[in-house]
Amino acid sequence: MSYQTDILLETGTNELEIIEFYVEYPDENGKMTSQAFGINVAKVREIIRVPEITTLPKLPRGMLGIINLRDQLTPVLDLAQWLFNYEQPLERKKLIISKFNSVQV
Repeated sequence: MSYQTDILLETGTNELEIIEFYVEYPDENGKMTSQAFGINVAKVREIIRVPEITTLPKLPRGMLGIINLRDQLTPVLDLAQWLFNYEQPLERKKLIISKFNSVQV
């Protein structure tokens, strides 16, 4: 691991780096608005363009399916759909590949 990554994982450093991203959705009047979110850089593995997604039957709202990323099956979640019940076209999106509690999402 690099020094910069190591220091992010140390306790007591009082340092935090986040990646900020926006989720767009229509408000109650139908006007498009966006909500800012952030994720700890130490939890982000990479940011990629949307590859081919394999859909599965009976998925919960917000889960689009799975992708095969370097021979590892990874679930794909759509935060706009999950949080705001709004579906956006996939061609405008990027995927943030992250790992929480040893689970890659």
